[in-house]
Amino acid sequence: MLKHLHLKKILFTVVFLVVGISSWAQGSESFSNLGSNSSAYSTRNWTGDGAIGWTANDARTDQTITGTAITLRTSTLTNTTTISGGIGTLSFDYKRSFSGNSTLRVYVNGVQYGGDVTVSSESVSNFSQEINVTGDVTIEIQNSVKRTTIDNISWTAGAPAGPTVTTGAVSDVEAEAAILNGSITGGDNTSVSFEYGTTTSYGSTEAGDPATLSDGSFSAIVILDVNTEYHYRAVGGTEVGNDVSFYTLANVPNAPTVSNITTTTLDLAIGAGDGNPTTTEYAIYDLISDTSVQADGTLGANASEAWNTAAEWSAITINGLTDNTTYNFYVKARNGSNVETDYDANGVEVTTLEDTSPSIQADALTAFGNVCINTTTSENSFTILGENLTSDDVIIGALSGYTYSTTASGTYTTTLTLTPVGGEILEDIYVRFTPVAVQSYNGNISITGGGLASPVTVAASGTGVNDAPTVTTSAATAITTTTATLGGNVTAEGCATVTTRGVVIGTSTSPTIGGLGVTDYAAASGGSGSYTVSATGLTSNTEYYIRAYATSSAGTTYGNEETFTTLCGDFTLPFTEDFEAVTFPPTCWTTFIGTNGLGTIDNWQRITSDTYDGSAGTAYVAFEDVSGGNAEDWLVTPPVALPNTDGTIELKFQEAQDFDASYGTEYYVRIATNNPTDPASYTDIITYGESDLPSLETGTYAERTIDLTAYEGQTVYIAFVMIQNNGDSWSIDNVSITETAPPLATPVATAATDISTTGFTANWNSVDDATSYRLDVSTEANFGTGTGLSELIISEYVEGGDPLTGNNRAIELYNGTGSSIDLSNYSIARNNETQYSLSGTLADGATYVIANSGADSSTLALADLTISFGESTAMSFTGDENVNLYKNFVLIDQVGNAPTGSGTTNVTLRRKSTITAPSSSYTSSEWDTYSINNIDDLGSHTAAGGFTPSYVTGYEDLNVGNVTSYEVTGLTAGTNYYYRVRAVSDTETTANSNDITVTTGVENVWNGTAWTGGSAPTNIDAAIIEGEYNTADDGEFTASSIIINTGGSIVIASGNNLTVTNGVVNNEAASSFIIENNANLIQVNNASNTGDIQVEKDSSPLYRLDYSLWSSPVAGQNLLAFSPQTLTNRFYNYDEGTDLYTAIAPGSNNFQPGNGYLIRMPNNHVDFVDEGTPGQTWTGTFEGVPNNGTITVAMETALNGYNLVGNPYPSPINISDFYVANTGTIGAGSALYFWRKRNNPGSTTYATITNAAYTANSAAGGDTGSGTFTGDSGTWVINPGQGFFVEATGGSLEFNNTMRRGVNNGQFFRMQQPEQQSSRIWLNLTAEGKFSQTAIVYNSNMTLGIDYGWDGKALVGNDPVALYSTAANTSLAIQARPSFTTTDEVPLGFYVEEAGTYTISLDHVDGLFTAGQDIYLIDHVTAQLIDLNDVDYSFTTASGTINDRFTVVYDQAFLGNDTPELNPNQVVVYQAENGININAGTLDITAVTIYDMRGRTLYSNNNVNATATTISNLQSAQQVLIVNIATSRGTVTKKVVY
Repeated sequence: MLKHLHLKKILFTVVFLVVGISSWAQGSESFSNLGSNSSAYSTRNWTGDGAIGWTANDARTDQTITGTAITLRTSTLTNTTTISGGIGTLSFDYKRSFSGNSTLRVYVNGVQYGGDVTVSSESVSNFSQEINVTGDVTIEIQNSVKRTTIDNISWTAGAPAGPTVTTGAVSDVEAEAAILNGSITGGDNTSVSFEYGTTTSYGSTEAGDPATLSDGSFSAIVILDVNTEYHYRAVGGTEVGNDVSFYTLANVPNAPTVSNITTTTLDLAIGAGDGNPTTTEYAIYDLISDTSVQADGTLGANASEAWNTAAEWSAITINGLTDNTTYNFYVKARNGSNVETDYDANGVEVTTLEDTSPSIQADALTAFGNVCINTTTSENSFTILGENLTSDDVIIGALSGYTYSTTASGTYTTTLTLTPVGGEILEDIYVRFTPVAVQSYNGNISITGGGLASPVTVAASGTGVNDAPTVTTSAATAITTTTATLGGNVTAEGCATVTTRGVVIGTSTSPTIGGLGVTDYAAASGGSGSYTVSATGLTSNTEYYIRAYATSSAGTTYGNEETFTTLCGDFTLPFTEDFEAVTFPPTCWTTFIGTNGLGTIDNWQRITSDTYDGSAGTAYVAFEDVSGGNAEDWLVTPPVALPNTDGTIELKFQEAQDFDASYGTEYYVRIATNNPTDPASYTDIITYGESDLPSLETGTYAERTIDLTAYEGQTVYIAFVMIQNNGDSWSIDNVSITETAPPLATPVATAATDISTTGFTANWNSVDDATSYRLDVSTEANFGTGTGLSELIISEYVEGGDPLTGNNRAIELYNGTGSSIDLSNYSIARNNETQYSLSGTLADGATYVIANSGADSSTLALADLTISFGESTAMSFTGDENVNLYKNFVLIDQVGNAPTGSGTTNVTLRRKSTITAPSSSYTSSEWDTYSINNIDDLGSHTAAGGFTPSYVTGYEDLNVGNVTSYEVTGLTAGTNYYYRVRAVSDTETTANSNDITVTTGVENVWNGTAWTGGSAPTNIDAAIIEGEYNTADDGEFTASSIIINTGGSIVIASGNNLTVTNGVVNNEAASSFIIENNANLIQVNNASNTGDIQVEKDSSPLYRLDYSLWSSPVAGQNLLAFSPQTLTNRFYNYDEGTDLYTAIAPGSNNFQPGNGYLIRMPNNHVDFVDEGTPGQTWTGTFEGVPNNGTITVAMETALNGYNLVGNPYPSPINISDFYVANTGTIGAGSALYFWRKRNNPGSTTYATITNAAYTANSAAGGDTGSGTFTGDSGTWVINPGQGFFVEATGGSLEFNNTMRRGVNNGQFFRMQQPEQQSSRIWLNLTAEGKFSQTAIVYNSNMTLGIDYGWDGKALVGNDPVALYSTAANTSLAIQARPSFTTTDEVPLGFYVEEAGTYTISLDHVDGLFTAGQDIYLIDHVTAQLIDLNDVDYSFTTASGTINDRFTVVYDQAFLGNDTPELNPNQVVVYQAENGININAGTLDITAVTIYDMRGRTLYSNNNVNATATTISNLQSAQQVLIVNIATSRGTVTKKVVY
């Protein structure tokens, strides 16, 4: 390397010795030998100048330049004789011929020279290019697109080969010098040097060292400019090397200079005079922060430092600096090759100005990540430090999904307001994240106020997720023919508790809950971890697909799919096998040969030819020639379970043999109940020979039917056994074992219900296998008049013959029973042969003609059914054979005189009109005889006398569907009606049921003094009121309906009830139907009401400014009309999306059924006097159509799910029934919340009720239920007009008539108390003017989780104080727990809005606690055990929510003897009455020290020695102070504003 370069130029004289000069040959082509001129384009070949051959394709010769020339189109001109000795320069003349431009390309030895040449001018141009190649040469001139003329090609000879010169890499590069390097081979003491400069034109030369050289390396030292790009190449004689370029180094910069310094910015200039060119780039580094200036002027990572020229840096302001901070900037440079210098030696030190404007610094907030929706995270926090602030409050702004508090366990709100003290703030801000939707909640928390010029932001990030559970499917175990043990593993519950888990199973892939053919086996409980279920009722030898699943509120997740196959067990009916599958024997079938072992070659197999009905396969066994006995081939079914049956079980199969001739083969069908592979286990069912089988030579398959009913209730194996020796074969197919069900049972009609004046509900018992029912209703006891036939009969018999076809046969059936007949119960047959089943329905008085399919066309025209011989022999009768009619396979009628045919051959027979019943044997006297082929009367029949049906219009054979009750309407009052039903299946209709008599109710009119019916109406009568009626004087009654006509009125007096099965109609004014306070109208059915009524409802004793929650029991009641003296801005509904009451315009809005409204008392109501003076009751009157039937109210869940609803009926509703009807809609831990207070913001607002308990609101005027909600909670009710809150999970809330009760208890339910089933304690939390109550309930039916309808959430933060117990991470105002044990522990939490002293006390108890059971309160902070039966407990606490301080126990052994550790919550610090109050409970305070935010000591006392102390008259401006308290158990630090 060159260091401190001092150079002397050594000059070398290069002497060129000219040894000799060669004569370089040259060549040319003048095209003079082209031959004749021609304008045709063709391939041209010629020998040109110097005997060099040439060729050109697609060329013409009629154009000239200086003489003959060649014109190319899309073609190539090239020499065909090699040019030897190389060439130097190649040149030729060219021009455009004709129109259009062309492109020329010149190649020498395949290398293009001169680039693409565009030929655009008709003037002559010259191409000349230095080639300098040696050896043999081939020239190619290519032309494309248009035409180019070429002439006068010439070239110089190639130069002789010189030495090879190579330029080496530069070395020892400095800012102003470098060493150039090169080498030469093949020289002859050749002069060497370097050409160099700032371009490839070079311009400067430096002799090499050594100056002459034949072979080897040489170099030269050159003096250069700073940071400049240079090119150089080595030179040897006339030869040159390749070009090499490089940059000289840049000079180390001078120290930078700084100007324009502010609190956060400054300008920095590169130091002048460093000798670098203006293109030099510089980078700037701060030594103190170990960062570099970035492209935008900020400080950042050194890896991303910015490089700019000095001029560019002068335009960039360094920014983002911290006020009153020292920086030390250094500069480095780099050359054009990015080679960097060292930093300058001195740098420049600069301090930014101090910022005295208001400022706030905030730490970063840790990201919350993915959080399940509707849950609240534990807190993250950031600290803010504010200085130079104004007196304006500092606001922590709202950001959706986030709430803030200044203490970890304090009250969290959507915004925070902080007041600077002495211009300063130092505060930890605790943040909780509560997502309510599946989305990102990324954003910035804005901090404003305090004089800040712009908001300070803290990035908050979190994402609401609703992760579904994760579950895996276990492999099936303990697999049997019909059962298996299945299971799964809930590996993660996701965002919600898994409420249901189990396994779904089906015979298709991907089974899902509710899927077609899918069975759901739910596990015994939800939750996570492994579980198993027992699958039963499976089908043997069946492949099943299973998937475990887990369900939570986030949805249902399925695990991986597993498969298993049940064992080959009993097959159930119907059992079928058609041998279509390729595998043989079929699944679970077996084949074997007899015990003699003969016939091993031809056994049972599956064939695909000569199959039954052309099917894909048939079971077949061929004959076999054996010696020593007979071959015996067995084909055995799987085990088939035959059910116990009232019907029949039949084995059927198609069979055939191969040959007509008889070869002595024996066929057996055998049966066994065990040991299916042992022939000795079998019993013959049937045996037959070849004559009993059709042969495939002349016929086809025949069906064989075998009755297996004798084996009902057993599992059997059926064996098909062929025994032969060189006999025949046996083919069988379509094997089936089926049960023919017994006939449907006749339904039993039961007494009618819901009887009214115009209708009733008909009822009957269900019939197994029925798919629907037919209903008849009549005013006639016999459902008609007259006498009819008892059953379906054969009414005509037609036999055919000459001159017509012998197949001209027909049978006529006649229905004269008075009712339609389901023909599917009937069948016909010739003699005792196979019966042919009929179908369809035959109306009363109609005939049904059945004809042979080969009958004469005139007969066929009258037929309702035709039967061919191939289908059945039933219509192939002759006169000496019987035709039988069967009902449910029992013979009921017959025609034909078999076997003699006397009187029944070649005749037509018609049944006499006097015959009224069928006969199971033929009697000639019942028939009239006519000639053969006579069909004059076919299709009609006359019966003497007759029966005329009579039905209520619309109720004759009415299809009412598959139900067991049906409402009959449109009837006449006071009339006897009769009804009956028939059961219907897919194949039959039963006989009529028994008849039920119903008498409709009467219209019982009240004329003002008496009932026209002689006594009060019953629940089937219409009560028509046409005079004044008051239940207080005239009594209560029930009715099917109530109608108020002209002149009529009714008052349901206080304490009375009226029950109406159906609707209420008021044809008079609303004032004609009054329901007084504490009276009820109860309706049973979902009937419509007509006309307005008035419902009176008393409020609790209240004052003018007090509020009540109201709900209307009538439709159409306007809000303002209900309470016209209430100020119009004091009517509210509830916005669930904000959890706030919102004003509603009362004049333009009505009460909506099932909704609640908050309404202030009338403005002329009595004013508040004092706590000892009770308020007054106000009577509200609702006017409108009384609500009835099912009423639904859509629930909103956008925020917390609290919805304001109300009792929509003019009668109480049962709380327990209300909970049951709304399972899945009301939240698991929701109570019913009732407004119970005066208008006093310091008092608890809501009373709470569940099935478990009622917790009071003891604010004056607030508690009206403590003495009422006692005893059995199953009888508690919500009275008419009452509004209340529920916490919903979505869907719609339902009110229905089954909830309604006839209870008269005033404001709340009160009645004689039944046996107590729960044991309860009530605890109060009180302070001056503040109250909260919680209940703990023990009941054997409850759990330690959240019990729907029994546990009730506490409304924490809604009021100044809240006391609650906790379970399943939920704060509960009412907690139901399992049966009481003295070892139970109940965590107790509380919320207080302000620090101070509070008291927990036992309010009252019931159940087992009335016997003196101990009740203790553990204070974990003070380590005290308090007997609440003896004393109330007062304690001091900081504000906020505290869940770990108290536990309720029932045995004093729970406290223990361990010395507790210091709990910071035990020490309370708060400012009051111009002093700082410190209370350490039972701990001794040894010392107190108070500091301000800058660490200065404002107060110190090392000799306190007390459990509480107050520091007064502290000299401090309003600011945040740090209080350090030393106690006997340790030191606690608290913050307080003073």
